[in-house]
Amino acid sequence: MPTTKIPATFPRTYGAVGGAQPKVLLQKKNGMLKVTPSEDDVAERYEFCADLVDKLTAYCQRKQGEHPDWTVTNNVERAERGLRQKVLSGEWPLSEGEIRWVVTAVAVAQEEQAGHRRTIQDLRKKLTWYTPDQLYALMESRSEDAVATVARWEQEKRIFSVEDNGLVLYAKFQFDHLCPIPIIQKILGVLSRKDGWAICSWFTFPNGWISNDAAVSIAPFEVLGTREDDVLRAAKNESEGTHFA
Repeated sequence: MPTTKIPATFPRTYGAVGGAQPKVLLQKKNGMLKVTPSEDDVAERYEFCADLVDKLTAYCQRKQGEHPDWTVTNNVERAERGLRQKVLSGEWPLSEGEIRWVVTAVAVAQEEQAGHRRTIQDLRKKLTWYTPDQLYALMESRSEDAVATVARWEQEKRIFSVEDNGLVLYAKFQFDHLCPIPIIQKILGVLSRKDGWAICSWFTFPNGWISNDAAVSIAPFEVLGTREDDVLRAAKNESEGTHFA
């Protein structure tokens, strides 16, 4: 029995492949031709298609980096054309259903990446940031080694960093007079999020567990110095899966 978890959306029939002379995909077992593949065959075809999704997603990401003005739709359409050419040539024997599954998976991945990128852009604009060099320079008057100190703070989860196109950044809100705000370590200790940008999003966007007198949600970073108990409670609620205030 295959151990690979196959999505319910993945095609379970062989179907047909294109070419100069379209061909029906069949399985020969015990001298008989069957249209329905075994679970092992489906698992093997799924792994092949999933690998194609990874390759085409990487292709789209590369094109997005080379041509920032190209849309997600444009990149996915280019990937699909290349995929169909490979199928037409006989190099990749995929059925039409498998082609559509691969293209849909690539499109979904690209939309998620585009949404992630938009979030990063919003956060870059909304917050004030330190690069490592800026932070080290501001700490220059101290007797301690700034580089080692910042590295230790991050290792101890007293602060967190994010990375954008190879550039490491630290959100300014987690410091007070260039020292970590103590509540940050407590929050990072309970938040289930691990990715730096996901953590930053939690601090930056309005949280339903924290509101002002008008019952309007407030971003946790805005009240780190005044409502630390509420902020920590909101972090615990998320880690426990309590999603409704």
